[in-house]
Amino acid sequence: MSKRRKISRSKLTVVLDIFACSLLILLSLVPLTNASSVTDENCQARENDAYTIGVQAYIYGLAPVIIQRTEQIFVTTPGTGHAPVNKMGYLNHLATSNNTDVVTPNGDTLYNIAWLELEKEPIVLHVPDTNERGYAQQLLDAYTNTFKSVGDGTSGTQEGNFIIAGPGWNGSLLTELQVIKSPTNTVWIIGRIMVNGESDLPNALALQKQFTLMPLSQYGKLAIAAKNETLTDFKKAVASPNAQDSLRFFEELRVALKNNPPTAGEAALMAVFDRIGLGKNETPYGIDLDPATVDGLSRAIKDGDQIVKNTFNGSLGIDINDWTYSTDIGTYGYNYLLRAAVAEGGLGAVLPEDGIYAIAHSDIDKQPFSGIHKYLMHFDKGKTPPVGAFWSISMYNATNYMFVTNSINRHSLGNQKDKFVYNSDSSLDIYIQHDKPPGKESNWLPAPETEFYLILRMAKPGPEILNGTYQIPQVQKVM
Repeated sequence: MSKRRKISRSKLTVVLDIFACSLLILLSLVPLTNASSVTDENCQARENDAYTIGVQAYIYGLAPVIIQRTEQIFVTTPGTGHAPVNKMGYLNHLATSNNTDVVTPNGDTLYNIAWLELEKEPIVLHVPDTNERGYAQQLLDAYTNTFKSVGDGTSGTQEGNFIIAGPGWNGSLLTELQVIKSPTNTVWIIGRIMVNGESDLPNALALQKQFTLMPLSQYGKLAIAAKNETLTDFKKAVASPNAQDSLRFFEELRVALKNNPPTAGEAALMAVFDRIGLGKNETPYGIDLDPATVDGLSRAIKDGDQIVKNTFNGSLGIDINDWTYSTDIGTYGYNYLLRAAVAEGGLGAVLPEDGIYAIAHSDIDKQPFSGIHKYLMHFDKGKTPPVGAFWSISMYNATNYMFVTNSINRHSLGNQKDKFVYNSDSSLDIYIQHDKPPGKESNWLPAPETEFYLILRMAKPGPEILNGTYQIPQVQKVM
């Protein structure tokens, strides 16, 4: 006698629901006067539930997904500043419109970049004596939080070595080396070194190569290896190339959460995300989802993307004369929307005490900046940004957040590297326009013919900037 397979009532209900939703989609292609309202409502409820959770998951997950994508570019593809995992890469020139790996680069400092994977063992970061030259080695976790900055503002400019260890490392040392614990095994180092104009570039380049990395096990004989079973050879999950296009983001997020698990304080949120299968190991994501859920998640990606873009293009917290900035960036806690917005348009933003990025998208009439107009930014005598390092104004394309290509290869103007021409009363005018202003080229920031936005970088901002009392001049439309 053959054995009959017993199917549980719950599983049978799911199967019937999936079949019913699929059938409704097929039947929608032909004119029907009646359909099962109960089944239709069931499908719609699941689609709405998936949509609601999906929007939250998109906003939560955009930052770690962008980090994962960016790491993949830097460690697997050839390019200036690229290097394999746990190796230092060096950008040997000031960033230009040709540098498109990361949005909103700055043109004021030299970059060194490294991507660390710390499952196996810690990595030692060596910094040279910079002879009072300003620098910062910013350390970000897999969720774009800056958990440490090594530099002249924190550790001074003398030579030093710093051990960067993952969350599972419990080793001990016989040295006085400082240990920096990362919340995640993936760490992004963004190094910035001050450059005092083009003539200073060779000196800065020579210093840049002295920022190096090495595994802790190779650091002399002073390290005692950690005895921790969680330290294994480097292995990292990768997103499946076979994921549906409409669900590819969630496949990437599923992998990002596996490689760098969120904090224990987010367990309840992860339980919600499990309702759409983000905690599962199935790959590619979505192979076991019913059509209604897929439809809801596809809508969630589109709307989540628009929500994030609107946030970046809107107010970030402090608004002064149509410039907006936040003093809560760099570390985000549970502010996932701000984290996502910064990852979208300002990836790698530093801590407020290291720098404030004020953004302007429109003129006094709330019209987007466009190269069809001419603009002027006027600083009264003694009213340029009160900073301890430098300030600069950078020009970016409004659609891709990158530097704008122009005839003189100038992407920013700043007090550190540019020779401004001041007015007779010691005030300063910055000319922002597409065409060259006759006789004013020293103070000209070239604009594209299309829409753009501006970022005013203020490195080591003074208290007036941090508390919002410094009045950033409004960008005036003059023609």
